Amino acid sequence: MVSTTSFDHWADQRAGLAQCARVLAPGGCLVLADLFSLLLLPTLVARRRDKARTKRRVTQLLTAVGLHAPRWHRLDTVIIQAVTVTK
Repeated sequence: MVSTTSFDHWADQRAGLAQCARVLAPGGCLVLADLFSLLLLPTLVARRRDKARTKRRVTQLLTAVGLHAPRWHRLDTVIIQAVTVTK
């Protein structure tokens, strides 16, 4: 399962990840690529407060819904990164 640059727009990121975990087969892989960086911390003060925009926050959400072994990959820029996890 792959999600690219849409995660920031999910109304309820935790619920969306829980659905991903639910439909993945055992051993299945989720690839989540989006804007994740400490440079985005200022955006969490106001309207993006409930969004996971840092690697730490995303990792916490992924493990909370039962996904395992997060591996981070830097893509084209410092801000766009991907994480892979398994069920």
